[in-house]
Amino acid sequence: PRRMKVFIYSNGLKIDSYDADNLEEMHIEALNIGIHNKNQIRHIKFRDFIYGRTFSTRIMVQNTKYHEFFKSLKNQSLLVTEDHIKTWQMNDCNMPNEDWMVLQ
Repeated sequence: PRRMKVFIYSNGLKIDSYDADNLEEMHIEALNIGIHNKNQIRHIKFRDFIYGRTFSTRIMVQNTKYHEFFKSLKNQSLLVTEDHIKTWQMNDCNMPNEDWMVLQ
């Protein structure tokens, strides 16, 4: 049977190593962390889910804020590299086959 690829989108604020372990058990493809302001970066526990996981982690940053946020990311966590960051552009969403659901 074909396995569906699952991507989790989060602000990353409440994800810890326990949650990351559970996400691994669910065989997710990637954890996408949306960064919306520099203050948010200080509260994310990058060490709990960046390395040593079976899923990839992508830090989603608006293209116009990339340089500002990347500097803050590097100051908060030496684990985050440019390879982890994916930029997005306002009003540019070409993912028609996504189904969204809220997990609580």
